[in-house]
Amino acid sequence: EMLAKISAPAPGRPPPPFAERYRPEEGVTQGEVEEDVWDLYQISQKLRGARYRAGSVTINQVKVGFKLGPDGLPCECTEYAQKEANRLVEEFMLLANSSVAARIARVFPGRALLRRHPPPLESGLAKFAELCGKARVPLASTSSRDMQALFSSLGASQGDRETGLALMQGAAKAMQLAEYFCTGAFGEEEWGHYALAMDRYTHFTSPIRRYPDIVVHRLLQEAIDLGEGAEPEAPRGEEEAEGLQKVCGHCNERKWAAKQAGEDSVQAFLRHYLAAREAAGDPVRAGGVVVSLGTSSFTVFVPSLDVTQVCGKAEMDPTPKWFDKRPDDGDAIGYRWDGGGRWAATLFARVEVRATV
Repeated sequence: EMLAKISAPAPGRPPPPFAERYRPEEGVTQGEVEEDVWDLYQISQKLRGARYRAGSVTINQVKVGFKLGPDGLPCECTEYAQKEANRLVEEFMLLANSSVAARIARVFPGRALLRRHPPPLESGLAKFAELCGKARVPLASTSSRDMQALFSSLGASQGDRETGLALMQGAAKAMQLAEYFCTGAFGEEEWGHYALAMDRYTHFTSPIRRYPDIVVHRLLQEAIDLGEGAEPEAPRGEEEAEGLQKVCGHCNERKWAAKQAGEDSVQAFLRHYLAAREAAGDPVRAGGVVVSLGTSSFTVFVPSLDVTQVCGKAEMDPTPKWFDKRPDDGDAIGYRWDGGGRWAATLFARVEVRATV
């Protein structure tokens, strides 16, 4: 289980006082707030452990952020690091979403708005298993539980971390997309969420920024009004389910479009940052890992920039004079330089990258 090891504050060494703007309301002490937060953290760790034991899998991919200068343009590029406080909030958010999903699905089995995540396709899992084999890391099976055990075992060293991120990128490619749906449009066996290992899941916690959450709030209020012991609603017919499924389809399209817009925004800022560093005579250099081999080129993943790039002779410095085409078994691509220099591109080989636009 990927659980953090954090100790309670040592006795006799009180933490620094809250800043003025974070002071608790009158009648509540800082110590009481700290004790409550610590209790919540312990509960969240137990929830997280139970979720992983049930088969939940977390694919942590790199997120890049930028520090902006006075002109509003990026002057620094950093990798976003999730903190334990983020994970604490996440567990209770997941608990709220799954609890609400179970309630509205029970009361309104024909018109609840939930979120489903189908299992990965067998072909994608087979490719991921093959990738793990080439990385020489043990994968007991392609079940979500064994995938999580693999990811939790990596990261003890920088080399492990790079391999782990590359494998997580491969696992992400094997996954299908999660989507909103109307329960009346799918059989109950298709309602589950693979990555979270939950039978019922929805989005409830962010109605200020997501329309599906508003629909879910309305359904929950209706279920509450009906009372705790309300019987499941009788089917209202296919027309209503089809109408809500169309709404779900539109929400899915908007969510995917927003995700793409966010990724495009990151790429635009990254291109500007790299160009500015190049113009200043201080190009960005970073470590990369080879994640696939072609017939005469290889693909490099740069975790710190969240960039994947195909590299051939033209992208290598200095440019090699000869290369040996990839053999049919796909083990390596050999490059040679004047003077006798040689290098072989193999899967998960480490390379240094000069990132330019």
